[in-house]
Amino acid sequence: MPPKVYKWAEGVPLEDHTAKKLSVLRSYFRSYLRVRCTPINRKFKISIVDGFAGGGIYECGTSGSPLVFLEELAAFSDETKIWRKENNVPELEGIDCLFVVNETDPKAIATLNPLLDHWEALNKANGRKLNVSILRKQGPFINVYPEVRSLLLDYRFSNVLFNIDPCGYTQVNLPIIQDILASFKSAEVFFTFMIGSLFNYSSWMNPERTNRLMLKFCGTQEQFFRDESFRKKAEWLGAVEKIVYHEFIRTARFASPFAVNQNGNTGYNYWLMHFANSHRAREVYNDILYKNTGVQAHRGKSGLKMLGYTSSDSRVRTFDWGADLRSENLISLRDDLPRAISEFGDAVAIQTLKASIYNETTSHSDDIKSVLIDHTDIEVLTKSGGKRRSPGSISDDDIVRLNDQRQLFPILKTQKKPKS
Repeated sequence: MPPKVYKWAEGVPLEDHTAKKLSVLRSYFRSYLRVRCTPINRKFKISIVDGFAGGGIYECGTSGSPLVFLEELAAFSDETKIWRKENNVPELEGIDCLFVVNETDPKAIATLNPLLDHWEALNKANGRKLNVSILRKQGPFINVYPEVRSLLLDYRFSNVLFNIDPCGYTQVNLPIIQDILASFKSAEVFFTFMIGSLFNYSSWMNPERTNRLMLKFCGTQEQFFRDESFRKKAEWLGAVEKIVYHEFIRTARFASPFAVNQNGNTGYNYWLMHFANSHRAREVYNDILYKNTGVQAHRGKSGLKMLGYTSSDSRVRTFDWGADLRSENLISLRDDLPRAISEFGDAVAIQTLKASIYNETTSHSDDIKSVLIDHTDIEVLTKSGGKRRSPGSISDDDIVRLNDQRQLFPILKTQKKPKS
């Protein structure tokens, strides 16, 4: 499939799936900065790599991904300065950011560069302690990546965020994403792709295995390309979500296999993946989706095993992170969390529990904490043995323990011998 040609100089319309992707990207990056840069930081260092930057702005005036990152960096710098002053926290000495912007289309670059120049001038005039070095590259991402990788390693960046939104799938391959996550201590990757094109490249997936999975769940690849109505079915969404999850979970410890929930009758064509090696990153991503209801779609179950279902399971539904998913997750968590804890015995550290569950759940972090506090079969203890009383006080260093007198798990209790 040849890459789509965008006429940036004439103005590019903002498509529905792109608008939704940018909404998630902006919301997540806003939270990312506030999680990564804590009040104890005196300096903060980050690198952002936008591998397919585009022209920077759409016909309607909406900022593209490069400006989204820069705008949120500036907003965070301004906000944290005020917050630290109001809370008597030492001022942040500086934010150092290496921003790598890559694009292949010369016309897109001609539109983007003046926008980047303008932002740099405004940031300098503002006098922020925000030092952004913009490295501008031109070429296929697969060729540019080795140089970028070496540069980031030389400057010892730990906080690294890649945004990869390719038009042609020959420009990116799974080994690159795997290498990003293996090379940097705190790397995360956003990856957008069109599912039809992805299936068309045998270098990405095992075509025989993929065909077997599709036959098992819904149909063949030939049906996908021949019948657009096929891709509108909820069963199709569920089948591809499982395929994508099982293929990509080998790339990172935590991967979100959710489709973009497009409006109209276009079907489920686009997937926005988020890869990370930290459960905390996936936790934040889950919470962001609840703030962006309707942006992404999930076919499966609520609770801790979102894809652990069969075709005959009556609990399977299509969710978009609305109120229905949150309420169902709360109900499911009351059964699922005690079982998850019991897999470790009768107690486990919160951070260990999270690492074991977050790759397979759509639950909001507040709901997990709420169930842990309110559940009659569970208690949350501090490291010193004190009992937590409120969800907001829970720390990753705390311990969750099953009570001796359990209501839901009689099978876990010691069975008394009947009297003779």
